Amino acid sequence: MGQRVAVASSDGVNIDLHFARASSFYIYDINEDGFEYIENRKQRAANKHDEDGFAGTLKLIEDCRSIIVGQIGMGALSFVNKKGFRVFEAPYSVSEVLKKFVEKNILKEG
Repeated sequence: MGQRVAVASSDGVNIDLHFARASSFYIYDINEDGFEYIENRKQRAANKHDEDGFAGTLKLIEDCRSIIVGQIGMGALSFVNKKGFRVFEAPYSVSEVLKKFVEKNILKEG
């Protein structure tokens, strides 16, 4: 079974956005066979480092269980994890990171 993933990227090529300042999340479905681009979800970059700002971002990507970002602060990481999301810092190419996730079965539950 696959999983929906949100990738914080300004251009869909590189994972280059900080979670609290992300204005764009590229959404992918990922499973053991590969990954498929679904859509780009945009928001006004909140640049808020508080729970209200974090909650607004999570609302945008609430159907995703994992988030891949360029960076995330410790406060945001704690909040997001408590809400049931898995977070990965991977400031690299979107396609290379997603390929590694498939190859290594990183998102496997359990």
